[in-house]
Amino acid sequence: MITVIITINGDYSIAINNIDGLFETTNQNIFLEDTYTNTIHNLRFSAYTFTSESGLFNDRFVLRYNEDTLSLEEPKSISILTNLVPNGKYIKIQSTLSPIQQITVYDLLGRVVIDRPDVGNLSVLTIETKQLSTGG
Repeated sequence: MITVIITINGDYSIAINNIDGLFETTNQNIFLEDTYTNTIHNLRFSAYTFTSESGLFNDRFVLRYNEDTLSLEEPKSISILTNLVPNGKYIKIQSTLSPIQQITVYDLLGRVVIDRPDVGNLSVLTIETKQLSTGG
C-alpha cells in the first residue's frame, strides 16, 4: 500500500517521472491499483487521474507489476464447516449442509500441506496432523 496525504479536495494525478534499473531496460509494466474505485491503471502509458477529499489514505493505492488480482476460485458449493484441533494431533472437519468431497489445507505461506482430492461423500472427516510442523 502507498500512503497518500491529500491537503485539499480536488482532482489529482499520479505519474512516473523517470524510469531506471529493471524498468529502463525491459517492458515491465507498472500498475497503480485504486482500491476505492476498483481501477488498475498502467502508469507506463499515462498518468492516473482521480478525485479525492482531503485526508490521509493508507489503503487507497497499491503499486503492482501485473494486472491480475490474486484470488482463489469460488467454491462450487458452500457448506457450513466446523473444525476442531485438540492439542494439534488431528483436524476434525464436519459439514452440516452437504457431504465433504475434497479437502485441501494450506499453511500461512499458501503452500499445500494436506491434499485429499477424493475423500468420498463424508459428513465428518478426521485428518492426523502429527506429520505437520507445529510452527513453534
